[in-house]
Amino acid sequence: MILANNENTKIEESKLLYSVFPVLARVEVDRCSAVKSEFNQAVFNFLFFLSLLLACLTGGASISFASPKAHELLQRKGFVWKTAVTVHLRIHSEPGTLAEARIDELKQWQEKAYARNLQLLNLSTYSSLTDIFIVGSRERMKQLIGVETNGRAFPKTKVVIFVFSETIKAAGSHELMHVMAGNAWKGRPTFWLSEGFACYADDMWHGYRLHDLSKYLLQKKSLASLKELIENFGNYSDMVTYPQSGSFVKYLYEQYGVDKVKTLWKSGSAKALKRMTGKDISTIEQEWHGRLMEADATKVAYELPRNR
Repeated sequence: MILANNENTKIEESKLLYSVFPVLARVEVDRCSAVKSEFNQAVFNFLFFLSLLLACLTGGASISFASPKAHELLQRKGFVWKTAVTVHLRIHSEPGTLAEARIDELKQWQEKAYARNLQLLNLSTYSSLTDIFIVGSRERMKQLIGVETNGRAFPKTKVVIFVFSETIKAAGSHELMHVMAGNAWKGRPTFWLSEGFACYADDMWHGYRLHDLSKYLLQKKSLASLKELIENFGNYSDMVTYPQSGSFVKYLYEQYGVDKVKTLWKSGSAKALKRMTGKDISTIEQEWHGRLMEADATKVAYELPRNR
């Protein structure tokens, strides 16, 4: 998962604003009920960013939506790190964890992931060094960055963080692809394309090939429509949208090539997809579904998400 400017980020910003300065919360209510003039907007923005600055200076809040730098994480209170260096990566693990015990394997896995991503991005070289922080649980992840999740990528600071334990093994290409693509291809892709490309980098989701799992979801009538996937990605369960978008991006990549996917990366809108393929959404969806029918879903046993 990549941290980006989206509705969830806005919600987190509002929560932080209200928790740090309750007075500003009242200002926001008044602002929403008043005429939204440019002057009022400018005043609110100034007060909001002032609150963030003061929160940072006083240590009054954990700003989970910021992009942490590697040196900041290395100095985070309550954490001790052991660092292993490969040709392209710096891998930091905590002493006494499964990651430390299997660090040699992780170094190999992540270098293979790096090579896989380099190939998908159609790059001969990628000069930036990426810092990978590996924690032993989702709880430790929350203590480190303020968010309980399996993995998180920060392209701006070239930092990847993921959980590696007996039950959760988030190592691989996914989070690393967010960082590499975010720096090599630039642009601001939509969530379905960003997460889809990262899922395609692993070509697996919960132990199943993307096309196999998507065929299973199609047969169970659990896939979102392609239009919904593109326009309302966040309205559906990650257990559907992630493998679905990964399968669709894989189809686009293999059918139309890396250059067109790279062009689509700049936007990811339905209009951009139509320009790229020369076809309307329904036609593209039918052709992708046709490709899925060639996959093998007979061995898939996947817990379907409950409807939201």
